[in-house]
Amino acid sequence: RRHSLLLDKALKIKYFIFSSLGFRPKIPASQKTREKVFKDFSERYINMGETVNYKRIPKNLKKKYDYFVSGSDQVWHNYSNTKSEINYFMLSFAEPEQRLTMAPSFGIKRDEIPESLVPFYRKGLNEFGKLSCREEEAADLIYQLTKREAVVMLDPTMLIDRKHWYDIARKPANPMDGKYMLVYFLGGISNELMHYLRAVVRDSALKIVDLYEVTNPFYDTTGPEEFLWWIKNACIVATDSFHATVFSILYKNPFLVYSRQNGRGMENRIDTLLQKFSLSDRKNVMDINKDILRIDYKSIDEILEKEIQIAKEFYSDIA
Repeated sequence: RRHSLLLDKALKIKYFIFSSLGFRPKIPASQKTREKVFKDFSERYINMGETVNYKRIPKNLKKKYDYFVSGSDQVWHNYSNTKSEINYFMLSFAEPEQRLTMAPSFGIKRDEIPESLVPFYRKGLNEFGKLSCREEEAADLIYQLTKREAVVMLDPTMLIDRKHWYDIARKPANPMDGKYMLVYFLGGISNELMHYLRAVVRDSALKIVDLYEVTNPFYDTTGPEEFLWWIKNACIVATDSFHATVFSILYKNPFLVYSRQNGRGMENRIDTLLQKFSLSDRKNVMDINKDILRIDYKSIDEILEKEIQIAKEFYSDIA
């Protein structure tokens, strides 16, 4: 019955890769093909448990598991604007000692929380023994609500051995011939920015692969494994995606990251990530220079090890 999600287990890929990738397709050209790609991936890498709907939580759920983890990507946003969603992601169905956090995120500010729901946020947060979050803005919000300090922790994708991501990346059936810039924008891309990126590739003799363009022949068959391959093998990545930025760092690839259009709640998590790795100068770049395809990653392993130790210490008192 030992389903305890201690750090050594919680950081394993089978629990977190799929949810942490944040890989949300637009309307796919072939829904069946797209669904099959993700289903096959899930069966290979994720040890799936039972599905639980926050509106209908089994009464005996807490007896089946030792721990429950709330994390990571905007689980505390409360998209349905209901008490039941808050209570679910605050793990109120479990005993306080069973509740853990792993770099959860809000994606909202204090003034965006309806006053009628503030007590439910405050109660839920206070019933965790310790609190972690993914960005500084979330830590500030937790303090505003509870006067408690939260540990700002790396996203779970960065807390496992980087070798996993090299092993999982899989060459797509129809890869790009030659060197390329990977363009991956979840919130769309302005004409001005696209003009700039085209100038970059002209200057660097690269092709452009727009991974989020539904008309591309590789769109339907790109799952998480292929997504990783495209990032790993790019000469440079241009994105507004948090996780495309994460994997660019893990693969030690040059990248450019931009503010998402209409991306409320998205900015701070990227800012926190860039600050941790001293890479803030890669954000919103709009000039072309000879160093654009270079990043000094000599300190990445040292920073990663430090952050992993922070996570281990956070969970060290769990039996």
